[in-house]
Amino acid sequence: MKYVGNDLGNYLTWALHASVSADGRYVAFAVSEMVPRPGALVAVRDMRTGELKKHPFALHRATRPLLSDDGSVMVYTNSSYWPYDNPASDVKVADPLTGTHRSLHTRPDGTRGNGRVSQAGISGNGRYASFTSTSTDLGPEDTNGDGSNVFVRDLRTDALRIVEAPDPALSTADGALSRHGRYLLFRAFAGTSDPGTWYLRDLRHGRTRVAITDAAGTPVQADTGGRPVDARARTVAFSSTADNLAPGPRSPKADAYVRRLR
Repeated sequence: MKYVGNDLGNYLTWALHASVSADGRYVAFAVSEMVPRPGALVAVRDMRTGELKKHPFALHRATRPLLSDDGSVMVYTNSSYWPYDNPASDVKVADPLTGTHRSLHTRPDGTRGNGRVSQAGISGNGRYASFTSTSTDLGPEDTNGDGSNVFVRDLRTDALRIVEAPDPALSTADGALSRHGRYLLFRAFAGTSDPGTWYLRDLRHGRTRVAITDAAGTPVQADTGGRPVDARARTVAFSSTADNLAPGPRSPKADAYVRRLR
C-alpha cells in the first residue's frame, strides 16, 4: 500500500474523490483543507516517479476529478460558494501532467454557458467528455426549459451534442460514458422529488433503452458511481434500496448490484 496524498503542504490535509488510470500509474484526487469539505484544488500523483502535480483553480472548489484510461486527460468540476443566489460553476478538461486546462461549458463563440454546470465525465479513451448543465445557450436545441441536460463534447472536433430524455420535457443528469464514448448511461427525471429512470443511449445510432430495472423490467430508483458501465456498456453497476432486484437477504438500507444489459 502506498500513500497518494500525504505531502500536500500548508493547510491542505485531506485527499478525496480518487480516480486511477487503467494501468494504475496515475491517481487524481481532490485536495481539501483541514476539515473534510469539498476540495480546494485537484492534484495528480505519478505512482511510478512519486511526482505530485497540483492544478490551479479559479473558483473556490475543485471536486471529483476523473482520468482517462491512460491518464492523459482529466476532467473535474470547479465551483464557487458565492454569490449565494447563483454561485459560479464550471467543468474543466486538463492535461494532468502539464496543468493546461480549458472549460467544457462553452458556447460556439467560446464564452461560458448561461446556467449551472456539474458532473464532469470522460470516456476511457479520453476523446469524449460529458457534463450536466441547465444552460439554454450552448448551441444544441434545448426543449425542457430551465431543466438540466447531459451534454457530450468531442474533444477532438469540439462538437457538442445535447442528450435529452425519450420524453424531451424531462431533465437528464448523471451521465457516464463507455470506454470509446459510444454509449452513455444517464438518468431522466421530472423534478427533484422524482428518482427518475436510468437509460443507456447508443450515441452513434441514437437507440435508447431502459438500463436499470427490477426482475419484471420496471425502472427502479438507483445511484451510480463515476464509472458505472464497463468498456462496452454491457454491464452496469449501481446501488438501490429496492427490495425486488435479486434473491437473498437485503441490507437495512441500500445494496450494490451489477446488471447485465442484453
